[in-house]
Amino acid sequence: MAMSPMITRAEKYVYEFDVFRVDPIRRRLLRGGEQVPLTPKAFAILLVLLEHRGGVVEKEDLLQRIWPDTHVTEANLTQNVSSLRKALGERANDHRYVVTVPGRGYSFVAEILEVPREATGEIEIVRDPPAQATEPAPSPSVLMPVPPPEPLPELLDATSAPDPPFVPKWRRLPLAALALGLLLAMAAIGTVLFYNGRRPSSSGGAGETAPSPAVPARPTVAVLGFRNLTADRDQAWLSTALSEMLITELSVGSRVRMVSGEEVFRAKETFALPYTESLSGPVLQQIHDRLGADLIVVGSYLSLGKAERSGLRIDFRVVKTPSGETVASLAEVGTEEGLFDLVSRAGRRLRQVLGWSEPSPEEARAVQASLPDGAEAARLYAEGLVRLRAFDSRGARLLQQAAAADPDSAVVRSALSLAWIGLGDDARARAEAEKAVQLAIKLPKEQRLAIEARFDEAKKDWLHAGEIYRSLWTFYPDDLEYGLRLASCLSAAGRNVEALAAVAEVRRLPAPSGSDPRIDLIEAQIDKRLSNFPAEMRAARFAEEKGRKSGESQVVAQALMLQGDGLLLAGRSREAIPRFEQARDLFARAGNQAAVALDLTHLGVALNEQGRLAEAEAIYQASLATLRRMGGVQSGAIQLDNLGFVAQDLGDLPRAQALLEQAHAAFTADGDRVLAEEALNAIGTVLLARGDLAGARQRFETVLALSRQTGNRIDEGRSLSYQGLVLARLGSLGEARHLQDQAYEITEQVGDPVRGASMLAALAEVLMELGDLPGAQGRLAQALAMKRQGDSRLGVAEVLGLQAELQERLGNLAEAKRLGAEQMGIARDVGSRSLVASALQGQARRSLDE
Repeated sequence: MAMSPMITRAEKYVYEFDVFRVDPIRRRLLRGGEQVPLTPKAFAILLVLLEHRGGVVEKEDLLQRIWPDTHVTEANLTQNVSSLRKALGERANDHRYVVTVPGRGYSFVAEILEVPREATGEIEIVRDPPAQATEPAPSPSVLMPVPPPEPLPELLDATSAPDPPFVPKWRRLPLAALALGLLLAMAAIGTVLFYNGRRPSSSGGAGETAPSPAVPARPTVAVLGFRNLTADRDQAWLSTALSEMLITELSVGSRVRMVSGEEVFRAKETFALPYTESLSGPVLQQIHDRLGADLIVVGSYLSLGKAERSGLRIDFRVVKTPSGETVASLAEVGTEEGLFDLVSRAGRRLRQVLGWSEPSPEEARAVQASLPDGAEAARLYAEGLVRLRAFDSRGARLLQQAAAADPDSAVVRSALSLAWIGLGDDARARAEAEKAVQLAIKLPKEQRLAIEARFDEAKKDWLHAGEIYRSLWTFYPDDLEYGLRLASCLSAAGRNVEALAAVAEVRRLPAPSGSDPRIDLIEAQIDKRLSNFPAEMRAARFAEEKGRKSGESQVVAQALMLQGDGLLLAGRSREAIPRFEQARDLFARAGNQAAVALDLTHLGVALNEQGRLAEAEAIYQASLATLRRMGGVQSGAIQLDNLGFVAQDLGDLPRAQALLEQAHAAFTADGDRVLAEEALNAIGTVLLARGDLAGARQRFETVLALSRQTGNRIDEGRSLSYQGLVLARLGSLGEARHLQDQAYEITEQVGDPVRGASMLAALAEVLMELGDLPGAQGRLAQALAMKRQGDSRLGVAEVLGLQAELQERLGNLAEAKRLGAEQMGIARDVGSRSLVASALQGQARRSLDE
């Protein structure tokens, strides 16, 4: 008997770090899905360094490994290492990947992820088994070509962060973080926790990429709803209740994939769908294309009133799409009080007609435990779901009454948690989600896991939530929602490379799931956290195009907000404003007040960047007011953060520090490390402006350490530059210049002109102190041009102040006065007391020089 061949680790895994993938077998270096040219020797060096990552590989060892039978000099090694660094996008003094250890060798220092080869979509490596002596050698295996996955947009060589804070003479943007919380909250509010009784496993580690196991394709069924034939509008809740109960009933045992009630709701909002008889060919084709449904269930119900003891008749048809063939036509009669039994009988008859097996007694009991107990609880639950799906979180507090009617229902508690999330009450959301987990013990395993993941999301435990969604996605790879949530949680946890891998997996789903515009929205969010603004814009445009084509206004609104965000970060605030305004109107039209509040925050950032401080502050306050009108108890950390920056720009440093400290505490409590780092950096800038050099330096050093742990390149650059400003004030000018050079190189690598201009200005300030006036003059000219191009009035004023000071030192008092006057005009126009004070100091100094 032939023995199975030994499979090497290189055959089982590929390496991933940042936006790169290394395939040891095919000897390819990929960046964002595209191959990076690399010589064979340089690639061999890369493999050796990856195998010994974190340690030092001696030069002699490298020479022997790469050129075993050839005598070469150390210059050959140096040249190939240089080629490798160039391919990875490293520049001088950049130690992101390959670090030279003087006198010894080289070390690879970036965090590495080993990804199972089957999870990458790469063609499987097939080896012939060794033949026994008595058997003929087998013929070589032939591999059929596999279509490559849809490539991701090329990513810049960087990781994520929000915008940099303000210090005197150095402009930063307020916080325009389109946090993943938006998509998570919006998706959460619109998603019903009616899962079926399929059997997932809880296996799957947080460092793995979701594989796509080969599973038989399941038929997809969508329950479109039931038309109310009763004149009494108070019976409208039965349409939602019957649909959700039937979805739960039919999904038992995972024989079919049931389209969620939320997805059906989205489709109905997009195009008008009839409930029953008048399903034309084009409509059926549209349903098939939009929902991917092989079968649809449509029907009607008639309440017979109290005279008949609340009698209820339901009629429904099962129709094949897109042909329109009627597969089954059934009717059941019962009572509202016995609603569950009525739907259970209907489901049993339908399974018999379709040839589906009956659930086991345990599965049947688990399904019953999934549903609210009693007609009143079912009514309140159904009405609460309708409010959730319509973004009416305040109205969805009906679910409190549902919980009172059935205090032991896990699904009611979990849905109520979503309502509190929409209202911004994280404490109540966590409490209800925890109760749901405790009550879910009798539910089907998949539903228990999903409710547990919701609890993890409510308490911001993104990694554990990601592990659960990874398990669900692994075992149910045809369920788009699990893949989307996996990507969202990984990104929220700072695992952006893994999140992109999850996005790539989701894209491989057949249409319509694989072309869902929400995939592009999540990818744009991840690109932003990776500081890849061009890729963010591309993904957001794809989402907008798909959303407009399908008529999904909320997708279009989110895409517009992401585009505005990308323009803002690229220094094009004037172009960003119309996008934010269009998004605001679309959100408001749908009644999505939570999204309106966030969009107003973005709009305020754009106004702030243009120096319209009073308008920006009013917008931030309007955002807070919108949240409070919704009934939320939390004021919003992002709004507090931005109000702190406005106070800083206006010169009110004590108020700025107080607001930023509140925001930092909120971000820390929420587990959002990126935003917490941003706020901590901002606090340091206020302390620097107030003369507390030790306090400022301590904050900057903390952020630097955290950003290097998380791979947050922009926060790393900001903290380096801020520390350079502190060192300059302490007189350590040489070290200050070195830090400023490193900071500017980071902005060049990530293609960030907004921060790049600010860092050029900071570098020029250090050069002036070093006496390198020509060097400072060149950098200030470049910084001013970039600030003017980005329409950053406050940034222009700050650079003008530095230019005026430089002209003084060069003895050009007339030019210094002209520049100072221009700075004063902008400072007074925008109402910035700190800038006015800076301009007045310059004027007083020049008066003394005359």
